[in-house]
Amino acid sequence: MTRNNNIFHNLVKNETSVTELFCNLMQFKPFRVLFLNIVKEKGAKIDPEKIGCECFETEFGLGKDEKKHGRADLRLSIDEDDEYIFEIK
Repeated sequence: MTRNNNIFHNLVKNETSVTELFCNLMQFKPFRVLFLNIVKEKGAKIDPEKIGCECFETEFGLGKDEKKHGRADLRLSIDEDDEYIFEIK
């Protein structure tokens, strides 16, 4: 994508930066609701209007042994029993 079409041109250059930017954009309700509507269309039983930006977190370990299970890029935690994990590329 060229500079004319992308305000983040040459600023966001690696996966971790993209993940953090994406999570930070969740602070803006129109962006968050748009994203969550896509997730809902894929089968998630969520109400995009009721989910706040505080429900998202980045770069967290999966399982007890992070070396064995790795790290996920983005997690949406609605409650203890309702979590969604996203890989940002």
